Amino acid sequence: MAEGIIASYQHYMITNTILHPEHLTENFEFITETQLMEYLKKGRTWIWMQRKAGLLKVYKVGKTNYYLFKEVQQLIYNGAWA
Repeated sequence: MAEGIIASYQHYMITNTILHPEHLTENFEFITETQLMEYLKKGRTWIWMQRKAGLLKVYKVGKTNYYLFKEVQQLIYNGAWA
C-alpha cells in the first residue's frame, strides 16, 4: 500500500514539474518518453536502442518512462540523435 502511495506521489511530482520542453530549466527536470519522441522527432525503437547502448538512462515510475532533460541535451550535444 505504501509503495503505491509513494509511486503515485513520485508520478505526481515528475509530471507536474514538466509540461513542455521549452519550460525546462537545468535543474532536476524529467520528460516522458512521449515528450522525448516529439522533441527529438524519433521513434520508441530509436530511444530503446540509445538506452541499450548506454547513451540514455531511463527512470521508471510505475509503467511510465522518464528521462532527465539534461541527459537528453547531452545526447544531442554529442551528436547521437542525428
